Amino acid sequence: MSRRLLLDRLGADGNPPLEQVEVEGWRLRAAAGVLLRANSALPLSDAMPLDGVVEFYRSRGLPPRVHVSSSALDDALAALGWRREFEVLVMSGPVPAGPSSAVVASAMDDDWLDCWWAVDGRGGPAEQDVLRRMSARVPAPSAYASVVADGRTVAVGRGVVQEGWLGVYAMAALPAWRERGLGREVLQGLGSWAAARGAHSAHLQVLTDNVAARGLYASAGLRPAHGYHYRTLA
Repeated sequence: MSRRLLLDRLGADGNPPLEQVEVEGWRLRAAAGVLLRANSALPLSDAMPLDGVVEFYRSRGLPPRVHVSSSALDDALAALGWRREFEVLVMSGPVPAGPSSAVVASAMDDDWLDCWWAVDGRGGPAEQDVLRRMSARVPAPSAYASVVADGRTVAVGRGVVQEGWLGVYAMAALPAWRERGLGREVLQGLGSWAAARGAHSAHLQVLTDNVAARGLYASAGLRPAHGYHYRTLA
């Protein structure tokens, strides 16, 4: 498996949907529309079972959507009229190191969820319940890092160790607490936790236009590995 597909697979493994079906080497993932990654098809082969993709998502009331990191697949979907959206950069490098004030726990608590939801959450209690159910499916060992200030959780992140890699997810800081180095605290807290569990490398995914986050990750030694986007059939 190429490094591109390895990182795509690891990124998916650490962020499991509620439902997953494999068709010709593609993972068809669904989670009631909560999180794009968990509601899109991940191609891990050169096949192109688009009829099955469309049927799977239409039958669940979701738009057919494909994670695209291959130029050949991108060209094929573009020719068929699938819309391009949500540009993402995959970054990788050494496990982040350094001191951290972040508290690292083995499970997500309400304070962690409230912080993340205030930044990236979409919807209400029903969608939060979906996220909790997805969290219960995250493979072990996993960790939830939090920075607490003034008695409130103000920055969070999640980590998963698989195959010697630390996968970093759900990095978020409340708007009033940004530009104070809290993202670095979270990242280094997860890095220390992962290093103690044998992780030698780290990977994460960040929106291409999130310049501040990319700068943080670059300063921690992570470099662009490849990019991907989604193609959606209207």
